[in-house]
Amino acid sequence: MKEGCVEACIGCRHRNKSLIESIGQKKEYLQRVLNNWHDKITNVESVESSQHWFYRKKTSLNLQYIDGQWLAGMMRRDVLIPIPDCPVHHPIITKNLQLVLQYLPPYSDFPASYYYQSGSILVIVIKSNKRDLLSKFEESFLMQLKQNGIESFWLHFNASAGKRMFEKNGWQSVYGNEHLKDENGFFYGRTSFQQLVPKLYLHALEEAAAYLMMQSHDLMVDLYCGAGHSLRYWKGNKIAIELSGDGVACAKLNSSESIVLRGKCAERIPQLDAWFDQEMEMKKMKYAFVNPPRSGLEPEVLKWLVSSYQPNKIVYLSCSAGTLKRDLEQMEGSNYRVEKIIPYDFFPQTHHVETLVFVRRNKFLTF
Repeated sequence: MKEGCVEACIGCRHRNKSLIESIGQKKEYLQRVLNNWHDKITNVESVESSQHWFYRKKTSLNLQYIDGQWLAGMMRRDVLIPIPDCPVHHPIITKNLQLVLQYLPPYSDFPASYYYQSGSILVIVIKSNKRDLLSKFEESFLMQLKQNGIESFWLHFNASAGKRMFEKNGWQSVYGNEHLKDENGFFYGRTSFQQLVPKLYLHALEEAAAYLMMQSHDLMVDLYCGAGHSLRYWKGNKIAIELSGDGVACAKLNSSESIVLRGKCAERIPQLDAWFDQEMEMKKMKYAFVNPPRSGLEPEVLKWLVSSYQPNKIVYLSCSAGTLKRDLEQMEGSNYRVEKIIPYDFFPQTHHVETLVFVRRNKFLTF
């Protein structure tokens, strides 16, 4: 195993496989689940083997105070598995995690529950509602965090911290801004979604844009848009929906010309209809980009897409082959056809694989 790996940790199930073995197994899995379209599946897009380590700039770890010291790691059967030197963590996480574990006060004074880091934003989740803990930090500790690349440091107070890490309220700034820019110029926030391998994700968006070939007068509906990275790749008039408030804020910063609505996609269908009625002209082409959670498209959303909006092309980025199969079958039953499936290795060393699917509407119904 790679130095720093802990055998009891089950986070990286492919850590003992070569790159060829790992992506080969992922493609075999997709061909089995998506058997109806096995001939449409390309080889898995990945990055070089050297980039399969030290790539994660985002992590959430349980914190526990045991025998006078802080430990951080993953829970397995209610037991903490410490992973302070995880080799898939980027150095910006490893060095700051070690610093935090060294400097945090004892649990009796500072009931920390989670260590959460996204890029240069650090959050410590406190299992308490008492907000008088800022005095616990020495200036030297804060200066070292800044020197280590932490531009924004927050405490989040959640007396019920457990399976749910964050609540709507409870945020307290130690220093820094709520939103930062990453190395690619995209805004991100404390809880907004980010892909772990930006290079590969942006390549997927480039592939999607090349397939869609949008023009400046076309229409785009972008559902489950996250922080809005995808919105920069579409031309024309754009409307997007995202459930996360932090994601919506970032999407508006990343694409100020887009309409971004907050809420569940299924609950925003009336607004989509109103926008569509206002924007639609006979010569306008219609497109959709969807990136749903593992549960796939909400039934109401899928029905609206293929029956009401009826885009000329749909690009579907999926993190669950099972729900993807279900949704594609329904699309094909509604006058659409799958043209290409590109797997992406967004989670190196793990068994997870994501898929980018190109779907086109048939010109004429056949009976």
